[in-house]
Amino acid sequence: MLDQEASHAAALGQVGRLRELRARAVEVAKRLNMSDYAATQLMQEANAEAELGYTSSAAEEIDSALALSHEPYFLAQVADALAAAGQDKQAEALMAEGRKARPEDTLLQNVIVPRIQARLQMRHGQPAVAVKTLAAAQPYEDGAWLHTHVLRGDAQFVSGTAGDAIQEFRKFLARHDLPFSFHYPLAQLGLARALVAQHDPASARTAYQDFFAMWKDADPDIPILKQAKAEYGKLQ
Repeated sequence: MLDQEASHAAALGQVGRLRELRARAVEVAKRLNMSDYAATQLMQEANAEAELGYTSSAAEEIDSALALSHEPYFLAQVADALAAAGQDKQAEALMAEGRKARPEDTLLQNVIVPRIQARLQMRHGQPAVAVKTLAAAQPYEDGAWLHTHVLRGDAQFVSGTAGDAIQEFRKFLARHDLPFSFHYPLAQLGLARALVAQHDPASARTAYQDFFAMWKDADPDIPILKQAKAEYGKLQ
């Protein structure tokens, strides 16, 4: 229940509450000797914080998570969070360790690894390459990895194919498989930005307004929220 409440808080942009709930979940898991579960809670918090712009906090949570677990699949997921936080070298190292330990793991090799590689490629100025890299994940992204649509949309947006990005963001927003996912507001913000790039200011304004409605009770100091407000202001 704490895990679900924390995920819901992240989706609402309530980062303070997210941190409180994840901390309680970690405490309970440790008390029950569930160290792997506690590590997963820390990793999930780090992933959310990285995506929302709190990269320093994300790095701290990841260090705490790695102190509790080194299971190969978990390491690959941590590497994805590290890549989102801009910790490229550590992300590459953990990705390599996870790949070597589980060469037959379909999801690790075909979903998580391409996600990490795509993030790194985008940061190195290769968004079009990142889009191609994510092609390996397409057969697996209509379930638990649905949010890969958002990462692909980001890569397409940065690569200059805003029309394709709009389609990816809308694919994700049209589905409600993960109701407590913070990727819904991220996809909505991505859609707004892509519509600006498509020179459709009226639709972009509506998309930004829908994003702000999703986060009407969000903490006001979230980095991507402040950035979105600045972007919206330029459309007025």
